[in-house]
Amino acid sequence: MTALKNYANILKIYNESRTNYLKLVFFKQKIAYSWKPWLILIATAALMLYHSIQPESLQQNLYTFIGLISSAIGLFLTTEEARARKFRKIYKKHKIKKHPLINRQQLVRYAVFLRKLKKQNHTIESIEKSIASIKSCTPPETSSTTQNIIITTLLAALVTITANLLEKTSLWTDGKGFLFILYILAMLYISWIIATIIKERKAQTLTIIRLLERAKIDLQD
Repeated sequence: MTALKNYANILKIYNESRTNYLKLVFFKQKIAYSWKPWLILIATAALMLYHSIQPESLQQNLYTFIGLISSAIGLFLTTEEARARKFRKIYKKHKIKKHPLINRQQLVRYAVFLRKLKKQNHTIESIEKSIASIKSCTPPETSSTTQNIIITTLLAALVTITANLLEKTSLWTDGKGFLFILYILAMLYISWIIATIIKERKAQTLTIIRLLERAKIDLQD
């Protein structure tokens, strides 16, 4: 097998080991389990609708913020419950519940990845070849734009100017600046999601190599 074919095969296994939790939580569960996330989703939509009626109320903004945080926590916990049910054997074999909640998704994905490697009868030698193939097929990293001092300086200046303009708006002078803080937090969350996706794409090669190196250890047992 050529290096490119080897890399493509490992990449396919890696992609197949990823679970679509949106479908799992909302559509691929029994009604006895799926009603929880749907209830959270409906409650969140109702909260946002009610917030749109009184968008300038400081008290309502606070309630909306607390409600959104509670909804996010609720969806996180219901996703963990759905994952534990679907991968019950993996949880038991690898003692996933003894690990922190925040790490369980990646641990389950590795367990599925390892299982698929075993199904294809991969050995320590074949994994070592796969690691070499991935390294040889991966282009070198380029420098990040955030490391450019000119871009960083311009961004800092833009932030300062924007802050000064916000302080002169009627909402800010009327003591309702919390609205801006709420919207900025929402934009930060969206930006964090986008940055995470981009970072995951860039770190995908290193992640696959790390999973393969971990698989080498497990295959020795």
